[in-house]
Amino acid sequence: MSSVIEPRHGEDRFAIGRFILDRAQALGLSRTDLVRRLRYTGIGRGHKALTDLLIGGLMSPLIVENLAAALEVEQRVIDPILQMDPLQETGPRARCFPVRPAPLPIVFTENQVVLHQMRVENGFYRSGAYFSYANTDYTDTERITKILSGHFVEYLERYFVGWQLLQRVETHPYPNRPDNYKIVHFALDLDTDADAITVASHLRKATYPFDFWYHRIHGKP
Repeated sequence: MSSVIEPRHGEDRFAIGRFILDRAQALGLSRTDLVRRLRYTGIGRGHKALTDLLIGGLMSPLIVENLAAALEVEQRVIDPILQMDPLQETGPRARCFPVRPAPLPIVFTENQVVLHQMRVENGFYRSGAYFSYANTDYTDTERITKILSGHFVEYLERYFVGWQLLQRVETHPYPNRPDNYKIVHFALDLDTDADAITVASHLRKATYPFDFWYHRIHGKP
């Protein structure tokens, strides 16, 4: 009986490699067991393809197609891990995506206070939320109250005239896909630098139930 897979030198370089090794160990798989689950009929070729992925970040068509099933997880578990490193598909039908530059970061001014930053993924079952986020200057008091909570809005209204809640979006390319994800920032725009300092100090001392997710802000299912 073959022994359970153990990492060799350099095989933990990529996030997907670490996941494969951890998951295979949890399932009690040897290297040959894993290669067979990946649907390789030539065991030597399968071992080489597995090594090429673990050490070189090269994904053969069979691994792309069968990895989730081999590890007994859903594809949605695999996808975000694959996005963490610059992997490359191989074979005649491999997809080659040109390197796309990341956007310049949003620069907030000294009279603005960043309340929250989050990453919004794109893909199956996520496109609705992804496309819902765009640059927005919130003016609807009801929506602002849902995001910031009534108590914080009352505090701002009491002491700071003309404050505004901003939503600013950066669109970033995935390293191994032709589409993008978004980094969404929520910030308060205040009249002066001193106002921003005061609000930032207040937030460090208080706790508010901020809620920045679109489906709750807008009452979507």
